[in-house]
Formats: sequence, structure tokens, C-alpha cells
Amino acid sequence: MKQTFLFTFVLFITFSGFAQINNSPYNDFNTTIGVSAGMNHTSYRFTDSLGNNSVAKTIQSFNGGVLIEHEISKDFVISPRLDLFVTSGDLASDRKFFISPFFLEFKLYLQYKRQESLNPLYFYAGPNYRKSLLLEGTSFTNDHDIALDFGLGLNVSDNSMAIELRYSLGLTNITTTDNYNSGSLHSFGLIIVLKEDDLL
Repeated sequence: MKQTFLFTFVLFITFSGFAQINNSPYNDFNTTIGVSAGMNHTSYRFTDSLGNNSVAKTIQSFNGGVLIEHEISKDFVISPRLDLFVTSGDLASDRKFFISPFFLEFKLYLQYKRQESLNPLYFYAGPNYRKSLLLEGTSFTNDHDIALDFGLGLNVSDNSMAIELRYSLGLTNITTTDNYNSGSLHSFGLIIVLKEDDLL
């Protein structure tokens, strides 16, 4: 219940920020499209059948996709993203646990950077909806996952490239099995973004 409330609150703040900031007198909007690719360390955090909290072994995963960045004020950017998230499908702890190896991720980020500052850093946060593309042969009982993403980015090469660090906090219980009562996916990633201005 707390996780659902937290996700709903962040989603509300994201859309509210977009609606309110978009009414500002700042009209020199810039739209950027781009592609991204990155590597993640993903862990499956679960409660076992005895009620003990545990964390499965962290595995390597990869993601890549497309994005749009649209300025809605001189300091704020709204960024919808579509990624393919790929894992090995095998999380090993004291037992074998097989997760879905393929997810589609639909993200909506609100990004903040002071345009008047020479600092190329920016911060972003927003909801992430993951849709599993394969359940057969996995330990999943839920084909979708909801997460909250938080990130820090660094613009380089005249803003045509960015390097991002991102943490994804899984909120959804994605399985109920004999050995695991509940579990969620969490990941920490290093992302490279290539962007092109004024194409839209």
C-alpha cells in the first residue's frame, strides 16, 4: 500500500510539474531526440516462505532504447523513454530463481538543470513501467512491474552526449511461489545517451 501511494504521488508530481511549468512565459522550447544504451547491476529482493528478508545474487543486465527531451521551461525538461531491458534470466542465491530475460520499459522523467549555471549536471526522476515479454519458464507470476527511477546526468560534447547514473527502485510484487512470498527488482545503471537537437 505504501509503495502504491509513493508511485502515485511521484506520478502526480511529474504531471503536475509538466502542467504548471508549461504555462510559464518561456516559449523558446527545444526538442531533442536520442538513443541510449547502458549496463546495470540488477538484484532481486524477496521475502522467503519463512518471512525472512533476503537479496538474491546481483547479475548483469543491459538496456537500450530511444528517448525524447522537451524543454518545458528554462530549467525543466520532460523526457519520455522507451527501453528494452535484457537480463541473463538466472538469479542465483541459495536456490535457483529464473526471472524474465526481456522487459519493455516505459519511462516518464522530469529533469532539472539550471540553464543559467555553467554546471553541466542535471537531475531526474520519474515512474518506470516494465512489461515482461516472456513469462514461460520463469518464476514470475506477474507480467508487469512498476518502479521509481532516480538519476544524475552529465552533459558532454556540447550537450550531444550525456553520461547518466540511475537507480531503479522496484515497487511491485512480481512473484508468489512455494519458496518466495514476494519480491521486487532493483537496479543500478550506467547509461550513455546520444542526442540530436531541433529534429522535432
